[in-house]
This record gives sequence, C-alpha cells and structure tokens, in this order.
Amino acid sequence: MHRVFAFLLALLAVQPAWADWRVDAESSRVSFIASKDAQQTDVGRFFGLLGDVDPAGHVRLQIEIDSLRTGSLLQDQRLRKELFASRRFPYAEVHARLELQPISKLAPGAQMELSVPATLTLLGKEKVLNTELLITRLDDHRFQVVTLSPVVLDVTDFGLGPVVDSLRRSVGLQSVSQAVPVTAVLILTER
Repeated sequence: MHRVFAFLLALLAVQPAWADWRVDAESSRVSFIASKDAQQTDVGRFFGLLGDVDPAGHVRLQIEIDSLRTGSLLQDQRLRKELFASRRFPYAEVHARLELQPISKLAPGAQMELSVPATLTLLGKEKVLNTELLITRLDDHRFQVVTLSPVVLDVTDFGLGPVVDSLRRSVGLQSVSQAVPVTAVLILTER
C-alpha cells in the first residue's frame, strides 16, 4: 500500500509541472529574414502566437499570418495576401513532441539542448524540419525555448516558388532568396 501511495505522490509531483503550459504571446516571437537583390534583407516578425504543451509532451504552435509585421504596411499586405494567402490559410502550425521528464527536472536557470523534429504546416502543405533547441527553466512557472540556429525553410517545399517570383517581378527586384531562415523565442507559462 505504501508503494502505491508513493507512486501516486510521485505522479502528482511530476504531472502538474506540465499539466497546462501555454505560449506567452506577449513575450514570444517567431521571426524570419528575407534576402533580396543579394544586398538587402527584410526582417519579418509574427506577433500572433498561440500554443501549448500537453502532459504527454505534444507541442502545438499556431502562428497567425495576419500578425506579420515587416516595418512596411504595403509589404505586410502583399505578403499576407499574395504569399501566405491568409484568408484561405489564416495560420501556420507547428507540431512536435518533447520528452518532458528530463526537462521537468531542470532547476531554475538550468538549460538543456535538444534536437527535435517538428512538422510545419503552411498553406496546407507539411514539412518535417529538424530543430536545435535550447530550453531554459526560468523559474517554477516558466520555461524559455529558443532555436539555437535558424531553421531554414525552402519556399519551394510549400509551393511558393512561383508566388515569390511573381512578387519579385511586381516590385522590380532582380532576385529574392528561396531559402528563408526562421528563428523562435517562446516563453511557456503555467496556466
């Protein structure tokens, strides 16, 4: 009986650590860099993030396409409407799975590096991406998840090559890179 009780107490001690974790959208960001004409770059940032980690370690992140900001209202509108087709596809989604047991044992301030495959769904197309993450336990109620290196997306994987080329011509550019580095800083907070 004591063993069963001890086991149940151990489960209760671990489960609440991951029972209800949400992405803190105010403190989190997903950013990308677009290179054009070999000498110019634009930085874009998505401000609308919604996500969680369930007790089994399943990660879900929704990125609201209409929250994109590049610093140019006209460019934002073109990218949302023409590139990302935000009316038809209002969100990009990322799904992954984390092994929670070693993460939950981190002391505040401690870090752990992980290689995690993640599935990105963009414009109805899926691509499995390899991510290198640094997870830091900030305190008993918050974790920070950061990409250690950018995740480089190939726009052709999502059928965007012709759209990028059309946008390039419409604004008079010579070239636009088909490879787009993406970084993320996510703060997970206990609800």
